Amino acid sequence: MIIPMSPESLVHRIGGARVEDLIPNTFDRAADPPGLSVLLYEGAEDAGRRMRREFGDSKKWKRKGRIVATASAAGISATGFAVIEFPTHTLPNHGRIIHTDGIDGFTDENLQRLSEIFTTTE
Repeated sequence: MIIPMSPESLVHRIGGARVEDLIPNTFDRAADPPGLSVLLYEGAEDAGRRMRREFGDSKKWKRKGRIVATASAAGISATGFAVIEFPTHTLPNHGRIIHTDGIDGFTDENLQRLSEIFTTTE
């Protein structure tokens, strides 16, 4: 079920939000709807801790879990993307950044605009 976010909701992209961090991978492209995995609501430090706790055995998340890019749902919406709740069994505060054009909306130009609205903490 797709649940839209309230505009003031915090959205965290673990691993950063440089354009190259926002290019959808094979899993992101195959998801329904396709989009980028994010964590919602909690603070940036808590989101990073959650990822390290849940996936700390993975070398990838040990490294990427210390970099958290944060934006508001409203800021993301202003770039032409949207944020939806998309809970998983492991991450009940999981969400996805999606585009109305589906995966075709994840162009370099659109990702550049999206990247600019995030603030990164380490």
